[in-house]
Amino acid sequence: MPTYNISKPKSDRADKPAFRRCLDCREEFLSSWSGERICRRCKSDDESVRAARHFDGVAFQ
Repeated sequence: MPTYNISKPKSDRADKPAFRRCLDCREEFLSSWSGERICRRCKSDDESVRAARHFDGVAFQ
């Protein structure tokens, strides 16, 4: 009986630093890998401050 490789294939693209827009404040920042989508400023903000920005509409401008 033949055997099959059913593991997830490796990506041809390596994670590289790139400029991306923060999903919270929409400002552009240097992201160190493809999964980093929140800027340092927003990560360091208190959770209540982040929530207030969303209700004020700042995050969606």
